[in-house]
Amino acid sequence: MKKQLAFLCLGTTVLLAACNSPKEQLDDYNKGDDISVSSVDPNTKKGKLIREGSDIMTSTNSILPEHVGNKLSCTSCHAGAGTGQALKLVGVANAFPQYRDREGRMTTLAERVNGCFERSMNGKALAEDSKEMKSIIAYLEFISPKDKYKRSAQKLVIKDIPVPDVKRGEAQFSRSNCITCHGNSSEYAPQAGPALWGDGSFNDGAGLSRFSKMYDFIYNYMPYNNPGSLTKQQASDLAAYVLSNDRPVFKDTKNRKFYPKGGRPDDKISEKERELIKKNLYKWEDLKAVEKS
Repeated sequence: MKKQLAFLCLGTTVLLAACNSPKEQLDDYNKGDDISVSSVDPNTKKGKLIREGSDIMTSTNSILPEHVGNKLSCTSCHAGAGTGQALKLVGVANAFPQYRDREGRMTTLAERVNGCFERSMNGKALAEDSKEMKSIIAYLEFISPKDKYKRSAQKLVIKDIPVPDVKRGEAQFSRSNCITCHGNSSEYAPQAGPALWGDGSFNDGAGLSRFSKMYDFIYNYMPYNNPGSLTKQQASDLAAYVLSNDRPVFKDTKNRKFYPKGGRPDDKISEKERELIKKNLYKWEDLKAVEKS
């Protein structure tokens, strides 16, 4: 499985132009030249911020331990600090400000970054005027030159996912050698890959706690040494198995009202859904993204 997986972060909502196939969307999305901070002069004020932002993206949990509640970093989801092939962030700064259903309004890039800290990294938000946030934003803007990389604000359309089988996914987890990187995803999971559940993983407010998002990540990017080799059924089974396991619960300490105008996803797997899955009572086939027989 992917070295340093998660999630916003995350999780993170993938911003892509809608078309028939997620594979086709990802092919377009992943085009672009390699970008490296090695070309940035660290002796300038801007260059120093960019370099520091790159370091934070790579070693988030060690540089900002007071803001990260698990063992993940931004690279756990966004390979190569956002310039690799998994959940690439090249051009992301050009998609903001952006309307998000969860907030029901236009949101800033800084708010999106803090969503990752609170959800994918199960931690605490950064002050938007902090040096750390300014460094992250400077780095994301550096890998998003407006004259070269444009980013669509449309969401990736994921549909017709095969109905999963959790038990089959558990067996697949071993057969696909996921355990090589992730172990049993307890706090003792090997350092080569992050925990996929348990206290060291993302919480159930993260993007990857949605079944369709977890399926999409696994189908397109896993296993690490042979991405794209899994069938849709195998990816679906694995996603269901991973999300059936307990993980930290997202706690909104700010008492915010999410999805005030509707649009709440139907495939978020939280504590209630996990209990139904364990009792074999969860109706996977009722999810919009799951294929209908």
